[in-house]
Amino acid sequence: MCSEIRDSNGWFKSSALSRVLQGYRVEYPFQVLEIGCYQGVSTLHLLNSLCNHKHSKLVAVDPFVNNTKDDFKYNISLSPNNKKLWLYEMKSKDFFKDSHLFFDFIYIDGDHHPDALENDLECSWKILNQNGTLWIDDYLGGGEKKILKPVVDRFLLKHHSVIKILHKGYQVGLMKL
Repeated sequence: MCSEIRDSNGWFKSSALSRVLQGYRVEYPFQVLEIGCYQGVSTLHLLNSLCNHKHSKLVAVDPFVNNTKDDFKYNISLSPNNKKLWLYEMKSKDFFKDSHLFFDFIYIDGDHHPDALENDLECSWKILNQNGTLWIDDYLGGGEKKILKPVVDRFLLKHHSVIKILHKGYQVGLMKL
């Protein structure tokens, strides 16, 4: 199946989250939120690894401003769990205004402006279940300036007493205690 995936950049397959998900299968009800889907490569892996129970679901939020929706739809069609996907074509700030859902796993790879990331982090934290995992992409991204790192560092400092760091590299993974 991997050779069929439409992936113009190869970003996800080299990520820490990709390595974590390899061979991982959740077989109980599990709720996943993905902020920023791009071509759906990460969405496909999240569906296949975390959404195997009949009551699991993945909520994907992306306004598709990069003209990647066709690739997204194609990649999602490759998953046997594609009917468990709920797609919201909007900015995450609009999704968070109306959502009353809670999640066991949240992956943030959305708007890369510092203010938008800060909002995604704080809003995601409010709807992440206890013992849930928050995974943040591009912690060390943004070129030499690493513009997202200070935002994530402030978030980690603010919530340090109720988090357990699972991974800290180009991506950050943490558990809500």
